[in-house]
Amino acid sequence: MTITPSNSHSHALGRNARAVVVYTSFAVGSTLAERLIDMDLIALVHLEDWVEQAWAVEAYDAEVVVLCPYLTTEEREGLLERCMRRSPPPGVIELTETPDEAIVVHCDDRRRERVDTVLRALHGSGFHADVA
Repeated sequence: MTITPSNSHSHALGRNARAVVVYTSFAVGSTLAERLIDMDLIALVHLEDWVEQAWAVEAYDAEVVVLCPYLTTEEREGLLERCMRRSPPPGVIELTETPDEAIVVHCDDRRRERVDTVLRALHGSGFHADVA
């Protein structure tokens, strides 16, 4: 599912990001889509689709990837490896099982502003982020 808001004012200011949310639980995916509705583009990609089609980051030129907290260690590592092969790699934010917390797994200077934008959108809903 792709959501493309028509908020041309925010887009013109360049304050938004292209975010891919990888989820295993539809409840998590839909909640994140609601919180990130003002981004330039939000792609909700179920983990099985990501694994089978292996296209999400490339197809959307994702600047930020948000990971569901319910991924297994193997799933998480596979996703991170795929993200880090991109040039430049997207910023990666991992949600935790603790409500309203997230960890910035990867963020270089090229993606910092976009990662901060996504974190602010999440924080508006009470999120707290730590840098790994």
